[in-house]
Order: sequence, then structure tokens, then C-alpha cells
Amino acid sequence: MPPKGGWKTGVYRIHSKCNNTFYIGSSTLLLVARINNHKHSLRKGLHGNRHLQRAWNKYGELAFEFSVIERCHPDMCLKREQYWI
Repeated sequence: MPPKGGWKTGVYRIHSKCNNTFYIGSSTLLLVARINNHKHSLRKGLHGNRHLQRAWNKYGELAFEFSVIERCHPDMCLKREQYWI
């Protein structure tokens, strides 16, 4: 049973609107914090995924959309991430 207010963990997507590609990830902690961590790394040019970083550098921040695609129990995050991939 989800906690009051729903799960704060789950699966997210970073969508490049310019070339219609996406990055799927999950977080067993706070989704908002994980998404903010991605944005911070990308803005600094230090993201661990070089393909995502190159696209960010080429198209700019406005070309990307960050969204939560599913909230779930922390124990299910990896399984649900693999489903969405």
C-alpha cells in the first residue's frame, strides 16, 4: 500500500524533443532530487552519460523535457525501469 500522498520513488524520463530520443532512469529515493541532480550535472557539463551530455550541449536545456512516468515502491523501481526501457 502506498504511503499517504503516494510514492515519491519511481521511474522518470528525460526526453530530447529535437531528435525524439529519451533516457529512462529510476530512483529509490526522491524522484525530484534525482531529476534535479541530472539537471545540475548537465548544466555543469559533467553528466555521466556522454550521449545525453552531448545532446544537451548541442540543443540546449529548452530542448529537453523531464517527467515522472511511474511512481512505485522502491523495491520495484529497477524492474519498472527495465519495463519502460
